[in-house]
Amino acid sequence: HPSIVLLDHNLPDISGTAILRALRGDGNMVPIVVVTADARAGLAAEVMAAGANAVITQPFDFDDLMAAVDRHAHWASAVGARAIEGAAEGR
Repeated sequence: HPSIVLLDHNLPDISGTAILRALRGDGNMVPIVVVTADARAGLAAEVMAAGANAVITQPFDFDDLMAAVDRHAHWASAVGARAIEGAAEGR
């Protein structure tokens, strides 16, 4: 299982939002950082409502992208570790 998904919103055959909804609809809780060149008003809110953990608009600063990836990958590791501990303890 991936620790994080970096998802391009502007794919040729399907929108990143559709992929995001499909992943979340399947119960997949992996952190998803959406990258987009589309800066129209409301897109970030739409993508976050569909389940993204972060939205980065291009052009972006590489350090900002890496900070988002690090923050959410770290969160996923912490949550995963707690889930494993809980399973081991019978929770």
